[in-house]
Amino acid sequence: MTRAINRLASSLLLAVFCAPAPAAAATTTYNGAWAGGTIAPGSTAILNDGASITGNVEANGLLQFNQTTSLTMSAALSGTGGLALTNTGTFTLTGLTSGTGRYDLAITTSRGALSIGTTGTNPLVVGNIGTGSLSVTGGTVRNGAGFLGFAQGSLGTATVTSGSWTNSRILYVGHSGTGTLDVAGGVVTNSNAHLGFTAGGVGTAIVTSGVWNNRGLLYVGGAVGGTGGTGTLSLTGGNVSSVTTYIGSNPTALGTVTVTGGTWSNSAHLYVGTSGTGSLTISGSGGAGGVVIVGGTLSKGASGTINLNAGGTLQIGTGSAWGALATDLVNNGSLVFNRIGTGCCEKYFCKFIAS
Repeated sequence: MTRAINRLASSLLLAVFCAPAPAAAATTTYNGAWAGGTIAPGSTAILNDGASITGNVEANGLLQFNQTTSLTMSAALSGTGGLALTNTGTFTLTGLTSGTGRYDLAITTSRGALSIGTTGTNPLVVGNIGTGSLSVTGGTVRNGAGFLGFAQGSLGTATVTSGSWTNSRILYVGHSGTGTLDVAGGVVTNSNAHLGFTAGGVGTAIVTSGVWNNRGLLYVGGAVGGTGGTGTLSLTGGNVSSVTTYIGSNPTALGTVTVTGGTWSNSAHLYVGTSGTGSLTISGSGGAGGVVIVGGTLSKGASGTINLNAGGTLQIGTGSAWGALATDLVNNGSLVFNRIGTGCCEKYFCKFIAS
């Protein structure tokens, strides 16, 4: 019995001391053709000038593009690790799933350009079914439609501090999952934008510096005619522009906008809770309050709230004959009419209350 116990103990010790050691993190640099493969967690594959990829890559570690020229990767890129652009070249991804780049990766660009599709007009999904992130600290990212948090349970974030993220089509922040857009510098552009697209979608945009340019409609919470999610826009600095904005755009949608700094310009109309639940709060302190400009008509529905607080500025009109205030509000801030002609206040002029 004693010998059996000793043999068992010896076997256990042998198994412990002779077990294979975990693979060490490795950095591999390529200057020519690479057949692709799996990048292990903690490891890095560097693509220097002259390198190319002929096979699929599963990046559970880091794939680093460090070229000064251009490289097109026609094979598939997957994994849960990262992709980093660290030099001045252009990395074009064409190995897409049904024409869409779907990634649960941490994508970072400090220089150069990342192009989704040959012309940079294919969709980009950050946070497809899991967690993905995009960090633009320099350089350019170019794609068609953009998605942050695509499927239910997914999480997608994008942070732009310098450089540019150019979406040639619609930007969805929280499509069916959770998405966050953080603009702290640089430029983000898109056509329309949705914060919290579907009933389960939660989308948040935070702008502290830089520019977010919506060339079309901005929906904060839901979409007209769709199933609404939850959307939040917080502006403390920088500039946001849009044509027409809906805050709470359908019966199930919830939209909240807070402007305490910076400038938000709507060249056309702004609707607050006309179909869903929406709120707009404008305020500020220290002489640097938030500014909201409405070139068309500002109106709110039964589930809409507009608070013009101390330090905040609401401007109706942009110097033309267009611009109307079609709602009452409590004015504890600065209400400015910048238009020519009459009718800018419609029947609500006498309902303004100044304290």
